[in-house]
Amino acid sequence: MVLDSGAPGPRVLVVGGIHGNEPSGMLAAAALAGGRRPLRGRLTVLAEANPEALRAGERTAPRPGAKDLNRVFPGGEEGPDARRAAEIFALTRDADLVLDLHEEGALWPEPDLATLVVSPPASAFAMDLLEALEQRGGKFAFTGGAPAGSLAGELGRLGRQALVVEVPARLPRGERIRLHLLVVETALGQLGMR
Repeated sequence: MVLDSGAPGPRVLVVGGIHGNEPSGMLAAAALAGGRRPLRGRLTVLAEANPEALRAGERTAPRPGAKDLNRVFPGGEEGPDARRAAEIFALTRDADLVLDLHEEGALWPEPDLATLVVSPPASAFAMDLLEALEQRGGKFAFTGGAPAGSLAGELGRLGRQALVVEVPARLPRGERIRLHLLVVETALGQLGMR
């Protein structure tokens, strides 16, 4: 879904549903897609990045040889997961900022805090975003180092701005969705799109 203001401005891509067992990102992205257009620039929303995995409620697609979609970026031709990753990566070409919505599990180092995983080129934006989130009552941790092969990791390697929003999976679904939307709406506000 593309929500274009018709006025020049930032171009933001929001991705949800890369992992099928992390539904809040997909639900938050779907809510954004059905929402209002930005004041300036363009908001592109991909709510169901990995539809096979989402339908199954699994991290990966339920087929033999399926790979973690968030470890095969930028993608390629070698199998369905690499082809899907290449399709998603192509959507990032026109984006000034990519926001990738996920849920963190028990092994995450900050299990009680929503966390922004930041590509190095997005560090300054992320620091301003954290301050704005705090003013809006949000408490978030901040970390760098998105894994190789992840959407944010590969965009960062190319000098592009990307943030992964990891919300605690232990929270109720409505709260996870609210936290995703809080980050996205605050980021859009920081860019003058809201």
